[in-house]
Amino acid sequence: MRHAFVLAWRHLAFHKGRTALLVVAIALVAFLPLAVRRLVEAGSTALRARAASTPLVIGARGSELDLVVAGLYFAKPTPREIRYGELARLADSDALAIPLHAGFTARGIPIVGTSLEYFDMRGLRVADGRTFALLGECVLGARAAERVARDPGKLVTDAADPYNLAGTIPIVLRPVGTLAETGTADDDAIFVDIKTAWTIAGIGHGHQEAGAIRDPNDLIGTVPGPDGGHVITSERLRHAEEITPENVSSFHFHGDPETFPMHAIVVVPRTEKAATLLQGSFQRRDEPLQIVRPIEALERLLREILRIERLLHVILVAVAIVTATVVVVVFALSVKLRRDELTTMVRLGAARGTVALLVGAELVLILILAAALTTVGLAITTAFERTVERAMIGG
Repeated sequence: MRHAFVLAWRHLAFHKGRTALLVVAIALVAFLPLAVRRLVEAGSTALRARAASTPLVIGARGSELDLVVAGLYFAKPTPREIRYGELARLADSDALAIPLHAGFTARGIPIVGTSLEYFDMRGLRVADGRTFALLGECVLGARAAERVARDPGKLVTDAADPYNLAGTIPIVLRPVGTLAETGTADDDAIFVDIKTAWTIAGIGHGHQEAGAIRDPNDLIGTVPGPDGGHVITSERLRHAEEITPENVSSFHFHGDPETFPMHAIVVVPRTEKAATLLQGSFQRRDEPLQIVRPIEALERLLREILRIERLLHVILVAVAIVTATVVVVVFALSVKLRRDELTTMVRLGAARGTVALLVGAELVLILILAAALTTVGLAITTAFERTVERAMIGG
């Protein structure tokens, strides 16, 4: 038996091209269904865990899935805005309500405007530094911090519309803390106070101190008064782009904060009764908002993904049958081409079963190599589980 495997290995090593082709073909047939199953299961598990930790999400009426995806993964498309004043509707409910503002980015990293209660709800822990406390401060997710560290310099928000010259002016964010890695979408986000998100949106802004203005085109004139009068400034007065302890007091908001925008409210009812009552209160036909259980919305998505997976498996079975046929044909042709060699072995005294033993040994060795290659491939797919999770929700 040992000699048969030695001869088989020598033969396979001599015909490197044919051996490699067979090994790769068999490995792919075994790898693809296993990899698809592993990645889908890993992605589904992560999606369910994230959804289960988010009992309810409230947002503008529309696609439930878009609302859930934006509220849980901060992915686009961003849902329609709702008023910050909608939080007041939940004041008397036995639930924790957390505002979410999404849609902005910095270096392509999503910026999430929220409150400190979000960190407690998600169990997020600051690994370095502290949480945001002042306007313009931000806390970085673990992977977001790595991306920012690779490109040193000021962290400036991306222009929402680079072709709109009258649009909001980018704001420089000051990182004050980094979150511990959680393996969730929170690792890939930048968190700011919702007032900072409003500042990025252009609702809040600051100005240069009038006394520090050096450009005469920024001044219209002065109006005398009993308190010394006041200065009338031009619309050319530049908005402050970086919020610092020195100029933070100059930042202010125009309008009623109750009308300011956000995109979703994460709701954590303290009891099941509170959850049922909340869901009932948003069921009127004229209700502009919707309340969604993320786990239910994602289960519907997963059912569609599993249907596609089953179709893919049918295709892979057909490919496996074709591959098996090719392997059989290759071995049959190999035996035919080696007829003189095998006949010589029989004439030299080898048992007639030796031919079958040699061919069987070659097949076993090829299957072992294919299994090893499949195992390596499956180990590599582990690194893509987060990518698949994002792909499953379109992020």
